[in-house]
Amino acid sequence: MKYKDLFAQFPNLYRSEPSFSIGEGWFTPVKQLSLELETMILAISEIDRGEYRAAQVKDKFGELRFYMNKSTPEMLEAIRECEFICSHTCHLCGERADDREAGGGHSSPVCVVHFVHES
Repeated sequence: MKYKDLFAQFPNLYRSEPSFSIGEGWFTPVKQLSLELETMILAISEIDRGEYRAAQVKDKFGELRFYMNKSTPEMLEAIRECEFICSHTCHLCGERADDREAGGGHSSPVCVVHFVHES
């Protein structure tokens, strides 16, 4: 599973193996965010480093939610940027998503192909 790969690649950020529930299409932006956050965590003193870790990563109402136990303003800025990117990325395939919903009240962003397929 890709989540386990993230946990292994970014051991400080995913120290407690948080709840993880996102579509395959958001994996690339979340992996990039994970790299940024891991780098920021490594810049923190070793004594305090353990407090800065992911608590939950999920799709909530069609938007990425990336929760940390503790974060810095720089971490929050990186998270907000990734959440914005994911709001314009198909959660199924990673292609650019339009501002539309798939059929059945599904609210996660989808590309044209998945919009047609799911409608």
